[in-house]
Amino acid sequence: MEKNIGWGIMGLGRIALEFAECLKLVEGTRLAAAGSRTLDKAEEFVKTYGGKPYGSYEEMVEDPDVDIVYIATPHPMHEENVLLAVNAGKAVLCEKPFAVTYESAQRMIEAAKKKNVFIMEGLWARFFPIWQKTFEIIDSGAIGDIRVIESAMSWGTTQVVPERRLFNPDLAGGALLDAGAYTFSAAFSLMKGKLPVEIKSISQLCETGVDAEVAVLFRYEKPDAMALLRCGLHSTGSDTRIMGSNGTLIIERHRNPIRLTHIHRVRGPNSPRHYETIELPFASFGFQYEIEAVNECLRQGKKECETAPWQETLDIARISEDIRHEAGVWYPFEKK
Repeated sequence: MEKNIGWGIMGLGRIALEFAECLKLVEGTRLAAAGSRTLDKAEEFVKTYGGKPYGSYEEMVEDPDVDIVYIATPHPMHEENVLLAVNAGKAVLCEKPFAVTYESAQRMIEAAKKKNVFIMEGLWARFFPIWQKTFEIIDSGAIGDIRVIESAMSWGTTQVVPERRLFNPDLAGGALLDAGAYTFSAAFSLMKGKLPVEIKSISQLCETGVDAEVAVLFRYEKPDAMALLRCGLHSTGSDTRIMGSNGTLIIERHRNPIRLTHIHRVRGPNSPRHYETIELPFASFGFQYEIEAVNECLRQGKKECETAPWQETLDIARISEDIRHEAGVWYPFEKK
């Protein structure tokens, strides 16, 4: 593939604006096209970020200058939009959650395999420098074996607004698919894709019928470990704590993380703990690290990214769906 990779963005909301800003920071990359359901919105978008405007997604995916499509549309539209791009022979980066249901995730990945194109879920948090540093410390053995992971992601909304995406069942609202994607991604990446042998969950629903607060417990074997995952629409908190047999790591937030605290355990009675703070700031919104990883995969001809593999996407989709259904949350467009 040519050095300069052309990206198309499908769906031009807030997250697409942030993504386009970060494209500017990545060498050998350009915004080739922007697709919206209205041409006026696409034309306004490209005034700032460049590329060609399209008033339909169908037209955009046929543009020969587009090598890969970033899907930034609402959750229930992901499958339709991904299949449109894949069937046009385009590589795809689909914003999390990749799919509303497990079967939908299967269909998208199978379509990409059939067309022999790259596809990946946008689990952007794990590509940040502070997370890469976290993996490096863990792999060095500095905190020993992981025993407990505590991860939270909550939006802190003060009231229920039924028409808002987060509370709207028609738009696959709720905490689990939106905020929970961060905590599940943390657990899966820290445990290197290992599946828990036992899963317990408790959910609270809001008046619109979607999950407002969810707590999930994963239990692992060999090595024995637990992950305590929490996500919410009304609660607060967005940190991850990794407690090992010989130390602890604390990442202060999921979105745009810059700070990591390493607590060194010193054995012995009344021994003081040693705290080390690591800061790795970055420019703009931070999507550039995910973009760089995807670009490298495309240049190497890879169809799957090792940092965000297909099996993890499928496992997260299946577990999320099971927890949601167990809580009694079925979206209007789902088949029971």
